[in-house]
Amino acid sequence: MALVKADRFKNLKSRVKAECLRRAHSGSVASYGGSAYDYSAAPASGGIARQEHRDKIAAPLNAINSSKVPNASGQKVVQEGNKI
Repeated sequence: MALVKADRFKNLKSRVKAECLRRAHSGSVASYGGSAYDYSAAPASGGIARQEHRDKIAAPLNAINSSKVPNASGQKVVQEGNKI
């Protein structure tokens, strides 16, 4: 299984949020750029990967292109409890 480091989660989340905000005038993904989709607990090096970390990246990407990104109820890319 591939290992996703905490910094990678943080970087990817930041890029997804920026893209959602960039698309604010061309669709309905702007809400994914708001604080409701910020992490309640940021990924930390040596910490636990939470379902929230995956979902708050996957949900906006799924809204942008559902054929390329599994949604929260579909295939799980990260399982709760994996160290990051």
